[in-house]
Amino acid sequence: MEFKAESVMEPADFPIGKMIRILMNEVRMTEADLCRGVNLPQTTINRLLSCQTNDPRISTVVAIAKFFDVTIEQLLGNEPILSLQTSKTIKGSILPILAWEQIASRLSQDGSMPEDVYVHWIKTEKTLNPGSFATYNPTSTDDFFGGHGLLLINPYTDLEIVDGQIVLVDFNENNFGLRQAFKEGNDIFLKRLFSPFEINLLSQAQMIRGYVVEVRKYLDLPKDVS
Repeated sequence: MEFKAESVMEPADFPIGKMIRILMNEVRMTEADLCRGVNLPQTTINRLLSCQTNDPRISTVVAIAKFFDVTIEQLLGNEPILSLQTSKTIKGSILPILAWEQIASRLSQDGSMPEDVYVHWIKTEKTLNPGSFATYNPTSTDDFFGGHGLLLINPYTDLEIVDGQIVLVDFNENNFGLRQAFKEGNDIFLKRLFSPFEINLLSQAQMIRGYVVEVRKYLDLPKDVS
């Protein structure tokens, strides 16, 4: 691909804003989220999304492509991003890092985030479900995880519960907690991750909302997600 000397992309017929919107929808990201993620002015992102700009600067295109971990050719529509089955060909997922109290908002029906909340982002090579997110484990579970860690959580679907799996449980009215799940016949038992290590039957008033797919160790926490 050739770049113009004045550092803008050649005008083309493809709607680059549409491609960016596809990527945003894959990870349920708002326009404000993307602005923070790529550190670009909202006016720049808005003009791209509304297709008012057909000759974006190279630096803008590169920043967005790098953030979504796609090639410039994919972002420009010259290479496919989605297959005919609408499954992602992009490797991995981009997850917001949430404070514990923000989980309820993420798991709401639309999965959106409050516009006034700054959100950090993290990439993973795993391809996770829409609405996935990362959060730091509660201090009470430090012993179980061997210290403070960043948990990558996949929203629960109808997948079979695996014995020993760490799950995110909604006990009632968005009161969340982490438990280790075990199956016995058709029953699911939940074990606390800290003392007292009680084991209780999953009741009808409780719901498993997600499960931990990866734990990353971190020594320091961003101030806004501690």
